[in-house]
Formats: sequence, structure tokens, C-alpha cells
Amino acid sequence: MVLAPLPDPGPPSLAVAPEPCPQPLRSPSLDNPTPFPNLGPSENPLKRLLVPGEEWEFEVTAFYRGRQVFQQTISCPEGLRLVGSEVGDRTLPGWPVTLPDPGMSLTDRGVMSYVRHVL
Repeated sequence: MVLAPLPDPGPPSLAVAPEPCPQPLRSPSLDNPTPFPNLGPSENPLKRLLVPGEEWEFEVTAFYRGRQVFQQTISCPEGLRLVGSEVGDRTLPGWPVTLPDPGMSLTDRGVMSYVRHVL
């Protein structure tokens, strides 16, 4: 590549100093290239922990504003999902664990509305 100076359209009394070109930084990994790893699908390392058909025991504890409002131990093979007191989507996987209505233990309406929205 050849670089040639461009004509300066400015007044001749203003001198412009050329800027030096920055030198490219070399990466150590580029100096010593390594072969590409196999980019095929890898197995989930947690899969070895999950044994199909095995019973799993979950301890569920819920706190509203720092006060414990729910605690239950549940055994279920498909896992679980936490739901509010309203009827939810029953087609989702996992055993539904219904948490208590926040209106039973919360007095702050803003927090109560937020917790209901999250559930």
C-alpha cells in the first residue's frame, strides 16, 4: 500500500505536522497459534448429577420482608416451580408449589403488589 500526502486546502501559513501511524499490537496467542478446539455440542457437566427417575427432595422456604411465611419439603422427580395463589399455566413442567398470598402477611400495598406481580 502506498500513502501519498493529500493536498492541503487550508492557508499556507498553517503548518500541519503529520501524525505517526500507530504500530499494531501483537498478541501472544497470535505469535503461537494453537489449533482450534472442537466446536461441536458439548455435554452439560451437570447432566451426570441428574439420574433419570430418581426422587429429588427440595426444601422450599419463602420470606416476605424478612419474615418466613412458608417452609415445606417436597419430593418430586420432575422438579418444581414456584407459583402464586392464582391459577397458573398447568402445562409448564415441574410440580407447582403454591406460595402464600402476600396480602396475608404484608401491609405495604406497594410491596404486596410487587410480590404478587413476581409470583
